[in-house]
Amino acid sequence: MKQRKEMSIMPFSSMSFEQFQAAVHTALNPQQSGKQESLKADQLLKADGLLASHAVQCLSQPGLEDQVFFYCLCLLETYCRMATYTPVLRESILKFLLSLLDSGRTVPNFIKNKLAQVVCLCIMQEYGTTWQSAFKDMISWWMRSSAHADMFLKICWTLNEDMIGMNVSDEKVVRMKDWLRERDIPQLVHIWGLLLTDHSQPLLVKQALRCISGYACWIDVNLTANPDLLSRIYACLANDSFRSKSVECLTGIVAKGMPVLEKLKLIVYLNLPSVFSGALQLREEDEDFFEKTCRLLGECGVSLYSTAYTQEIADYYIQVLIPVLITYLEACLSIPECLLSLAQMCTVVPEYFKGGRPFDANLFLKLFNVFILVCKYPVDYDFECPGEDEELFPEIRQAYAVPFDHCLALLGSAGNDFMLSFISENMTRTDDQKAKELAVFLAFRYCDAHRGYMFSVQAPGGVKKLTLMIK
Repeated sequence: MKQRKEMSIMPFSSMSFEQFQAAVHTALNPQQSGKQESLKADQLLKADGLLASHAVQCLSQPGLEDQVFFYCLCLLETYCRMATYTPVLRESILKFLLSLLDSGRTVPNFIKNKLAQVVCLCIMQEYGTTWQSAFKDMISWWMRSSAHADMFLKICWTLNEDMIGMNVSDEKVVRMKDWLRERDIPQLVHIWGLLLTDHSQPLLVKQALRCISGYACWIDVNLTANPDLLSRIYACLANDSFRSKSVECLTGIVAKGMPVLEKLKLIVYLNLPSVFSGALQLREEDEDFFEKTCRLLGECGVSLYSTAYTQEIADYYIQVLIPVLITYLEACLSIPECLLSLAQMCTVVPEYFKGGRPFDANLFLKLFNVFILVCKYPVDYDFECPGEDEELFPEIRQAYAVPFDHCLALLGSAGNDFMLSFISENMTRTDDQKAKELAVFLAFRYCDAHRGYMFSVQAPGGVKKLTLMIK
């Protein structure tokens, strides 16, 4: 068997560009070069940041294959994390990026995303020191073309994602956010808002909405929850192409941390019931939009939860959020993802029927009945999972077990007269099957909790008699 000739790679300090290209080819072609040689070349290339200039030079080659393009960007991503990183590398990367955008060359989206990641690493390295003008520099060229604007938005989005998910210290992320808030965020939000106005550029509109939703939870709420920007967001909400992204934007705004009474004022100001109503009407037409709106409703419920009794919040829950929640849960029975989006809100909702708050029996029973429908009588009966995603059903039952038990406990604490009266009045009804099923279920659970108790209810007309007793 013919032996492969081992690749000769000179020390990094003297590796020529041609040798760098050969090493890249070896790393990308394990079938041709052999797996061991390919792995060895990859490890050697990623071991020394002094090869960064070769990587940038390689990117500038005409007719470069996408595979090589992406691999060189991955090398630069590695080099930007090394101690050998200098502002000179960032300058050469930006020079190449601008020349690429100015040329009008079309590159795949995965390559543009990797370019944005490399630029963001440069920002993370220098924004606090030698490149404080990073966003001012990029703002200066975002209007040149849609390609420039697209890359600008990708960089903005990726930086936020990197600050959340990168392997950096919390202290560094906090400093980055402080610097951004102090220097550039107001202008960035202003530009994102401008990009929302041109619906003939759907890609840019979606990118801008994504940036607003990502940054909204940690920047000044006045930058996002103001009449000018909200009017543009709601204009996007009215557009079929942008409504899902617009709801994500509103969810990001609602998720902003603030005192609970200020949060209530924000939610009231956003006029979200109109959004909930519109999404419900489009449930079958646009399931993604409906699912995103479920997340918005869930965020409202969780954000407004407070262990301290607050009459204003309790009133908003009872009068607005819980009726919407009941309607949404009934509409979600065949959409497991939506049920999971609302599960956390359902966990806190029973708290608003406890002491000090007026007990709205009819509203509470509607809520409890829909919990039973979601859980499908989880303790006593074995029902098939609604919908097609049966693998999610155990998770749904587990998520709703807590609010289900809370409601059952509250029914007992509301007074036996109330529960017994409801059971007696509804157990044998023929005009409302749901009320009848709920009454039978409550009677079963009540007898289970009070061993030896017996319900004996005469059916209308004296034809049948229903007796329940658990010894």
